[in-house]
Amino acid sequence: MADTLEILDLADRAQVQLSIVTEADGRESAPPAAFPFPLTDAEIHEICWLLDGYALDPYGEARARAERGEAGLRDLGRLMLETLFRSSDVGAQLLARVTAADSAPFRVSVVSTRLEFLGLPWELLNDPDVGYLARRADGITRQFAPSPQLPEFAAPDLAPTQFNVLLLCPPGSAGIAADALSAMESLAVTVSLECLRPASIETLEAHLSDRAGHYHLIHLDGMDGGGGRLSLSDDLERMAQAVAGARIPAALLTCAAPDYSHVAAAALSQAGMPEVALLPLPLSGSGRKLFVDAFYAGIARGAGVSAAVAAARRAMMDHPHRPSAAGPIVSWDWVMPVVYQSARYTPVAVQAEAPEPTLPGIPPPAPPEPPRQLPRGGPYGLLGRRREILELQAMLDANP
Repeated sequence: MADTLEILDLADRAQVQLSIVTEADGRESAPPAAFPFPLTDAEIHEICWLLDGYALDPYGEARARAERGEAGLRDLGRLMLETLFRSSDVGAQLLARVTAADSAPFRVSVVSTRLEFLGLPWELLNDPDVGYLARRADGITRQFAPSPQLPEFAAPDLAPTQFNVLLLCPPGSAGIAADALSAMESLAVTVSLECLRPASIETLEAHLSDRAGHYHLIHLDGMDGGGGRLSLSDDLERMAQAVAGARIPAALLTCAAPDYSHVAAAALSQAGMPEVALLPLPLSGSGRKLFVDAFYAGIARGAGVSAAVAAARRAMMDHPHRPSAAGPIVSWDWVMPVVYQSARYTPVAVQAEAPEPTLPGIPPPAPPEPPRQLPRGGPYGLLGRRREILELQAMLDANP
């Protein structure tokens, strides 16, 4: 089991306390340190623009604005790390302990009852000597709770040879459902996918009422756009209760509004979902494919949500270029995926079905030829020349 580097929010004192928890030595804590909130509303707006708006209009002053924003992200992560680890000798020792070359695997857990604290980009924690902690850690989780103690999740008896997924995708939403379908097609295990229509809270409640313990994963895609947004007071609580009551161990929530998305993820977590992966803003270009491929593969092989998101983040960091109107740009979208955790859960890998044994001397039957399919599209799309493409398509339709 990996060691846990714990960041506890002492909100009433405007302080944080850093601890490391190991199976062998228990808990070792540094003295509480002052932690003033490091972001203003204007700075939060700039981060959202850099992650979501820059690629759409990267011309003129936008490039200089993006460079200032990128430098601000690096400085923010460095400031947060300095505040956490350099405020005491014990904190510095804990940092050296988890980043040493021969250190044991570790994960980071951020614990708070304040969503604004949990919503800080903890994935940016970095140091010139050790790099980004997000690359080294086995996962970074957020606990919307007053204490770091986690209960055990009573795991259901899920199908051992079939990956059961439930997808809720409102029409017109700007989600990642198409890329998720492609990722599931590439898995080496049998996948059973159910898509709910219409994507409403009533449909979800009725569908899950007699399917407790059936699904490995529920994917709530684009739930705050295209008419699919659930109200914070009523529908969101109903959705969380329905999903938690169905004993689904993992959820993926993709949104387009950071303020709403963290509230929704915290609601699912508080209702009893052990682990909730969250994309608070839409991913673009190859970022979507990198994320969903690594995430779905990780869940299917039993890695758990936190480890699956960590693998996806590393893939996005290793391949940072994304398409834009002015050509490829370096993206910081690896900061976006976050994980909320409310219980300890040991996932089980989905096994590929073993082929039936053949009689001696009889060759196995040849596999059926796959149906003819068009080549899959790549992660990049065509930008510009829309009128010329439409004219060419009209000519081809008129002269088949």
